[in-house]
Amino acid sequence: MSTSRASKLHDELADRLKRLDRGDRSLVPVFEGSELIYHRLPPTAFKNGVITDHGIKSPRWSVNRGSFADEWDTLIKIDQSGYQGLYLNYAVVSFAASDLPPEMKSGDDADQLEQRDTFRFKLEHDPYDKNYAHSEVRTFKNDVLKTWSNGVKYRFRLKLIDKLNPVLPPLSSE
Repeated sequence: MSTSRASKLHDELADRLKRLDRGDRSLVPVFEGSELIYHRLPPTAFKNGVITDHGIKSPRWSVNRGSFADEWDTLIKIDQSGYQGLYLNYAVVSFAASDLPPEMKSGDDADQLEQRDTFRFKLEHDPYDKNYAHSEVRTFKNDVLKTWSNGVKYRFRLKLIDKLNPVLPPLSSE
């Protein structure tokens, strides 16, 4: 494990946790298209430096807003209970809010387009008490929060994986 990464996070942890604390800040529902979105990935998500497993989930995919956090904050595990530790070996990737496809149709049959389900993807600011930056990419099928179909999952991931920019590389888990 890189001592410089561990030292940086440990030395700055108290300040980072204070900055991430929601306090009395309100929800900010609007994402600018250029706003960076951060997501952490385990070292096993990479093969020869290339992302092979991007960790995208449906119907709720946890991410951090770049307006309220930086890439280093994404290595801090904070859930609804509060601080849970550090992901020192993990990578952090970013993408712009505008890179998220707004919607996709299920199936591949163009003749049946009007009968296909519509899956919509929406970035929603969903702050935790101890992580104001926490947000989610939510998947809706016909306007109901729903897990995507395999075809939509495959096309969504193909569309987004090229937009994922590794901003902090993974460290070996050895």
